[in-house]
Amino acid sequence: MLMRNNKAFSIIELLVVIAIFAILAVFGYPKVDDWVTEREAKKNAFEVKEYLEKIRDNVNSGKYPFAIVHFVPNPALWTMTQEEWSEHMRVPADSRTHHSNSAPKSFLNTPKTYSDGTSDRLCPGSFNGFILEDKMRMSKDTSDAFNWPSDLNWSPNVHVCLSKNAFFTPYGNGGETFPGLSGKALFLLCSNKNTDRSGSNRCHWVQSPNKKLEYLYAIRINRNLDVEVLKFNEKNTSWIVQN
Repeated sequence: MLMRNNKAFSIIELLVVIAIFAILAVFGYPKVDDWVTEREAKKNAFEVKEYLEKIRDNVNSGKYPFAIVHFVPNPALWTMTQEEWSEHMRVPADSRTHHSNSAPKSFLNTPKTYSDGTSDRLCPGSFNGFILEDKMRMSKDTSDAFNWPSDLNWSPNVHVCLSKNAFFTPYGNGGETFPGLSGKALFLLCSNKNTDRSGSNRCHWVQSPNKKLEYLYAIRINRNLDVEVLKFNEKNTSWIVQN
């Protein structure tokens, strides 16, 4: 009588296969999860970069001559008409545009000079107040405001002023100084996998890098309006420009 080959798995063989898959899942899943989180964090950072580049390009193309991007829990975009911008650039400008010692110039046309001899204009620190006081006549564009991804935290709240071929932050300070970063950056972007919006574990532009957290990115705009994304290397507390 011919013997049939039994090709079915025995109970023991099946248990061995299940055990192998369980081991792979235990040791492999954290690496996969880290990879997914890192990928999402980088994607979110580049979404911020692309948005700023879009507003920059709108300004440079003449869609509007001046814009303020407000990165807060409910982001806002404020734009100025060509006629209003011309009034601010006129010397002497209308007295309503003056601030402190800026007369006869508009505050937006008052230069800030840097140690290298270059200069640019100032960005009002309290731009909402300037708008309410009718010093700057701008429109709030809710349809084109930035939308924060749900898994992204940031620090600090900041607004960015953009005019043709010129970038300036409030009072010309250029942003914040991050641990390990040469120069300044606008703000830090964190994953909600290891940070919160508030409390002891909040996303913070000083505390988070000092804790050497993973998934940290920074946004920086050079004065020639190039937007950069930098990734934090938690092993040696350094920042690497991303492409």
